[in-house]
Amino acid sequence: MSDRADNSAPLADDPQQVPFDTGCLGCMFLILVPVVVLLTIAAFDSTFFAELAESRARRNPLPALAAFDTGGVNVALLLLLAPVVWEVIKIARRFIDMKAVWIEDETIRFHPSLGHKPLPLAALAGASHDADDMRLVLVLRQASGRRIEVPMVDHAAAEAFVAEVARRLP
Repeated sequence: MSDRADNSAPLADDPQQVPFDTGCLGCMFLILVPVVVLLTIAAFDSTFFAELAESRARRNPLPALAAFDTGGVNVALLLLLAPVVWEVIKIARRFIDMKAVWIEDETIRFHPSLGHKPLPLAALAGASHDADDMRLVLVLRQASGRRIEVPMVDHAAAEAFVAEVARRLP
């Protein structure tokens, strides 16, 4: 029974791990999923697409995409939909595994959706976090001058992680 209690501890309590901010991810997910559904329907339903294209919205780009309708499918809209679907998949993967960045032995590891290779702790010059009212970004500065930015992370966990990295650096 005690193993389960250990596994249920929040990631923010461990200074060696930084979880994603579920509030940011949740908001993005709630916005992007309806957009994906709407654009998918519009791409395959020419009457729905026509209704959206005739909207009196100030900046409606859909009339320009009407020329790309091929056999009842709007190819341009599908191409525009692809990066949005990719972002929804990345957000879903982040919900499944909440660890954005963590220290394992003497290596910093990143969530697969971030696309960074593991980084030896000795290769870091420092870590910081940029915070404002809307976002928080964990910044890892390598000795080579390269910066790695990890967006949408938990604020308290990022502060603890920065302190842990500073403690471990020579």
